[in-house]
Amino acid sequence: MMLELHAHLLVLLVCGLVSHTYALRSDVICTPGTIQAGHVGSTSGSGILTPSAANKNCQVVLTGASLQNGFKITLDKWQSGVTLYILDNGNNQKNIQTITSSSGITSLDVPYNSIVLQVVVSTSDIQDWQISWQVLGNYMSVCSANTNKIMSDNVKLTDESTSEGRYITYQDCNQVVEATGKDILISFNRMNLADSSDCLTIYDGSSGSTGNKLASFCGSTSSAPEPILSHSGYASFVWKTGSSGTSTGFELSWQFRSKPQAGADVSVCGAGIVTGNTGTMVEQTAPGRNMYPPGSVCSRTIRGPAGSLVKLDFSMFSLAFATSLRLYEGTTTDVLLDTLTGSSPASTRQSELIPSNAVTMRWISSSSVDTGFSLKWSFVTDTVSVCNEASA
Repeated sequence: MMLELHAHLLVLLVCGLVSHTYALRSDVICTPGTIQAGHVGSTSGSGILTPSAANKNCQVVLTGASLQNGFKITLDKWQSGVTLYILDNGNNQKNIQTITSSSGITSLDVPYNSIVLQVVVSTSDIQDWQISWQVLGNYMSVCSANTNKIMSDNVKLTDESTSEGRYITYQDCNQVVEATGKDILISFNRMNLADSSDCLTIYDGSSGSTGNKLASFCGSTSSAPEPILSHSGYASFVWKTGSSGTSTGFELSWQFRSKPQAGADVSVCGAGIVTGNTGTMVEQTAPGRNMYPPGSVCSRTIRGPAGSLVKLDFSMFSLAFATSLRLYEGTTTDVLLDTLTGSSPASTRQSELIPSNAVTMRWISSSSVDTGFSLKWSFVTDTVSVCNEASA
């Protein structure tokens, strides 16, 4: 065992790598010929890449312990005639970022757990440059090669660009978060998309084709969106870009939250049939939210005892253009009773009486947003009181 350890250390030294215990620190000399291992399989640590005596090109691989590790790359010293290419080591070495002395970039966060630092030297001057790196925890790209669901929170998810880069055209990527038995609160740090062909869509489900569509962000936005709450225990993120150009993209994070107490507001974009005798329904229940998110397509059913009727009382209703709340009789969307738009319930009537013990609501929001709706549901069984309330 001791002989194997000495042999391993000897190989590292021959390759130009000085490795400290547990790979917490790795300093590398830029040596041509082979791809050097700069950082292997640790959740933390740092290192420095410096030039060799000869002006040569080199490649160094940095790999974190999990897909939720990224790297902070810092150009401590830089010079003309030297170019740094940062490549995705898990995607045919896709170029993530190109840095030259005129780029104006001195430090950037790279949301990939395995990257290649490729240094290309085109000058005969004495080299005077230095690159350092540090492992980042809980920072990943939506385009990371991940076949499993993400089962931890407090993770930052971003597009496939670096923190100072631009996202790439013609991308189709997705990630799924799982929080068994809990809600997922999604918060946004940045949302800046080039045009309507670039979209981040968020689903309340275990894939991009199932569950309610909570939001779809397409094209430029002036500020970070308000929080979104996913209720099914899953959140799916689908990222697609077109061909027209790129911008700085998005960055978001999430937290797992316990299910709300009985009697709390419920969301039309929530999971499961609502059966409580009374309660309040809104379009979104995320804390701190003032506006509903754009691009939602959600359905939810309220069901009461057999023989009862559902009564909806609106206390607030303000929808943007092309946004609607559709009411269907029963537990399916076969029989459309009404389509509510604009501010119709608040301005013309306060209540909706459903001629069934169940109502299915379908919520569709456009790219514009407003304050949404709030309604209280109850179940009525007295025919006389129903008629009196309906004529009031």
